[in-house]
Amino acid sequence: MKTLLAQIPKRGGLYRNYNPAPERTGYAAKAKEILSIDEVHQRLGHIGHEHLRHLLQKGLVTGIELDEESKPTFCESCEWGKKHRKPIQKVQEDPKPKAVGEEVHSDLWGKAPVKTINGREYASTFIDGCSSHTRVFLMRTKDETLDSYKTYEAWFKTQYDIMIKMLHTDRGGEYMSNAFSEHLRKAGTIRRLTVHDTPEYNGVAERFNRTAIEKVCALLHETGLPKFLWGEALHHIVYLKNRTWTRALPNATPHEILTGKKPDLSNIHLWGARVWVHDTKGSKLDGRAKEGRWVGFDEESRGHRIYWEAKRSITVERGVTFVPAEVDVRIGNAPVEGETEDFDEILEEVDGGNQPIPPEMEHPADDLDRPNTPQAEETPDNEVPEPPEHVEPEIIAEEDTGGRGKRIRKESSYVRRIQEGEGSASGRKGSSAIPKEIQLPPAQPEEATEKAEMAEEDWAMATVMDVAECLNPTYEESKRRSDWPRWQEAIKAELASLEKNGTWSVIEHPKDANVVDCKWVLRIKKNAAGKIEK
Repeated sequence: MKTLLAQIPKRGGLYRNYNPAPERTGYAAKAKEILSIDEVHQRLGHIGHEHLRHLLQKGLVTGIELDEESKPTFCESCEWGKKHRKPIQKVQEDPKPKAVGEEVHSDLWGKAPVKTINGREYASTFIDGCSSHTRVFLMRTKDETLDSYKTYEAWFKTQYDIMIKMLHTDRGGEYMSNAFSEHLRKAGTIRRLTVHDTPEYNGVAERFNRTAIEKVCALLHETGLPKFLWGEALHHIVYLKNRTWTRALPNATPHEILTGKKPDLSNIHLWGARVWVHDTKGSKLDGRAKEGRWVGFDEESRGHRIYWEAKRSITVERGVTFVPAEVDVRIGNAPVEGETEDFDEILEEVDGGNQPIPPEMEHPADDLDRPNTPQAEETPDNEVPEPPEHVEPEIIAEEDTGGRGKRIRKESSYVRRIQEGEGSASGRKGSSAIPKEIQLPPAQPEEATEKAEMAEEDWAMATVMDVAECLNPTYEESKRRSDWPRWQEAIKAELASLEKNGTWSVIEHPKDANVVDCKWVLRIKKNAAGKIEK
C-alpha cells in the first residue's frame, strides 16, 4: 500500500521543493559538541592550552564541551606566528678554562671613523680565557686578521711554550675564510663559533671592545689630543688592563698569572702628559730639549712613545723628562675674607694699566692644554668704551704709617684713560673730558703712590699663595684631607678651651628671633722657615 507524502507540481520541466527555514536561535545551548583541546585551541584563535583549560574548568563560558582526556599536540601555525628568540642566560654556561691557552676569545673592532697615523682602521683583540691577558693588533684591512692571529699564536708558543687549544669567535668573514680554517686545522686548534645574531655568546671579547673604546674616548677628551691617536690610546689601555684588577681574577692580575711576576706601576704617567725630550740636532745656541706628548711605552725597545704635535708623528725616545702637573690659579676667583671688592678693583687696575703681560700668560690655553680657557678680547685703538653708570674712585691698599692706616684714593682706569687723551666721556668733540659727577681723588705724593703699589702687589701675592697652598681649607675640605686627624685634635682642643672659659650658655630658641650662625675658620700657621707650627 502506497501513501502519498507530498505532491510537487512541475513547472518548466523542473520540480521545485520549498522547505521552511530552520530556527537558528538556541542551537548553542540545545546541542553540545564534545571537542578535543586542539579543536578548541584552533576555534578560539590559537589561545594557549593552559588558559583554555582554565577558561572551561572555571565555567567562565558555556556552550563548549571539552574532552578532558585529550592532550595538546604540536601546532605548526603557532610556531610560525608566535616564535620568540630563545633567552640567553646571564651566567657563564661553560666552565672557565683552568689553564692558559685552553680557550682564546677574539673579536674584530672597526671600521674606525678616523685612521691612525699609519693608516690603521681596524683592531683585532685576543683574550686568554684563563688569565684574561689581552693583546690587540691594529690593521689596515679585515683580511689581516689571520696574520694577527698567527703572530699571537707564535708569541704564545715561543715565549711561554703554550699551544692554543680552542679559538672562540663569531661568524665574521675574517674568521670564516678558507685560509683561516685551514690554518686552524693544521695547528689542531678547535674552533668554537657563535650562532648568527648572538654576539652575547662571544661576550668576553665583545665586552672588552666596548669598555676599551669608551676609555679611549675618555683619554682623548681629557688630553685634547687628536682622534687619530686612538690606536696609541688603545695600546695603553690594554697595557693597563693586563696590570690591574678584574672581577674574573679576584686575587691576581692577568700579567701575574701569565708571567708569575707582580706588575710594577711605579713608572706609570698620565697618558698625553707633556714631556721634554733630549735633542742634540740644534746648533750650539739652540735648546737641548724639545717638548712632546707621552703616549705610552714601546714594548720592543723599552722606550717612550712621544707624539710631536708640530710634525704629527710618533717616535721612540729614551731621554724623557715629565713636566709636573701645573696648578691653575685663577686670581680673579681667589676669595679674600673681608676684602673682596677692593681686591677686584686692584685686579681691574692692573688689567687696565699699561703694564706688559708676561709671555707665559699670553696664551694660557697652549701652555696648560686647556681647550676651553677663555681669552681676553682686544679693543681697537679708535674705540672708547662706554662710561659706566656710576664710577667710584678706586680704593687701594693701606699706607703703612705704623698706626691705623689711611687709605689712598686713586683714579680708576676709565678716568686715567680719558686723562691720557684716549677720548671723552660723551664721545663728542668739545665736551668736558671728565664728567662733573665724577669726583677725582686728591693728588698724592709719589712716595705714597709707590708704597700703595707695593702693598697692592704683596697683597695679591699673599692671597694667591694662600689659595695655592690650601692654608685656609673649609671644614668640608679638611675632612677630605689626609691630615684630618690633626684637624680633629685642634678642633677638640678649641672646644674644650671655650667650654672651660664659659664662652656660651645653652638656652631655648627665642621665638621670632634671627639666630646668627657660626662656622669653623681653619688655617695652617707656618714659621719663618716655612714649616707648619700648628
